[in-house]
Amino acid sequence: MSIITKRKFIYKTPTLDTNAYANADQMGSLMTLTQGLDYIGTAFLESIVIIDKDKQNKGFTILFFNAAPTIASSDNGALDITDAEMASKFIGQVSFATADFKSINASSIASAKNVGLNLFAQSSGTVTALMMADEAQTRAADGLVLGFGLRFG
Repeated sequence: MSIITKRKFIYKTPTLDTNAYANADQMGSLMTLTQGLDYIGTAFLESIVIIDKDKQNKGFTILFFNAAPTIASSDNGALDITDAEMASKFIGQVSFATADFKSINASSIASAKNVGLNLFAQSSGTVTALMMADEAQTRAADGLVLGFGLRFG
């Protein structure tokens, strides 16, 4: 009996504030990754690609949660999630630094390979992701495209 491994690549374009972000600001709102999960609400995050249409080459972190956390902050405000929410829902993070980006023409790109993060949804069946600025940056509303390479099955 062979094990069948399925892979899926999903893209998300978060809506971002066009005013400058400061270090530790929330970038956009929660992104739902449910469509990347299998029938029991699990996936293995293998890779992430970033298309930086603004060519900012500025660092940020993507936080992953096994259910939508209650967030006290909003886009372009200091990220504010309680310790209790983090303790019960946070499942990992992937950071991109300035040095991770490669400029091409009018944009830049970055990727993280072999991420190795298990995405397992709580009873809600939803895994979510949220971005946090690691340094000051200014973005167009659609300035970032994130691609998530998932394996499941």
